[in-house]
Amino acid sequence: MEKNKNIAMILLRYLFLLILSLFILSKPFASFILIITIYPVHFILGLFYQNFVVRDLILVGNISVELIPACLAISAYLLLFALNFLVSMRPLKRILALLFSSTVLLIANIIRIFILTLFVLQDSAYYDIIHEFIWYFLSTALVVAIWFLTAYLFNIKEIPLYSDIKSIKKSF
Repeated sequence: MEKNKNIAMILLRYLFLLILSLFILSKPFASFILIITIYPVHFILGLFYQNFVVRDLILVGNISVELIPACLAISAYLLLFALNFLVSMRPLKRILALLFSSTVLLIANIIRIFILTLFVLQDSAYYDIIHEFIWYFLSTALVVAIWFLTAYLFNIKEIPLYSDIKSIKKSF
């Protein structure tokens, strides 16, 4: 009976993750992330430059910086949520781990966008190289680092997906 309950809980977590993934990939989630990302960047830039926000654009003088969905790190949020739901933990611990990891990701992304915007405003020749380096290399490393930090701080001992497979195999 206990093994059936364990398998059912794993399947329930995975089903919830699938439903949550559809929401994370939806327009309302992207709009929410845009709002909580663009206005802090606007505020920080305002300490140095007069700027305006129009929908997904930050306007500084005659320069506009557009925050497209890739800039908002939607896939990084999805990966963090997946890592969180691919391990077994109590609901309160899961909520706190999700809040922590997504807040760290949000802050890191705001800093990233701010710094890249400074490169754009300075018309730096290095903007493209730095942007692509961050996009292709550091973004994945950042998500992994945030997950490891979350696992450490919240004492998560399980390995996403692997621990569930091991648990299911043990049940048979």
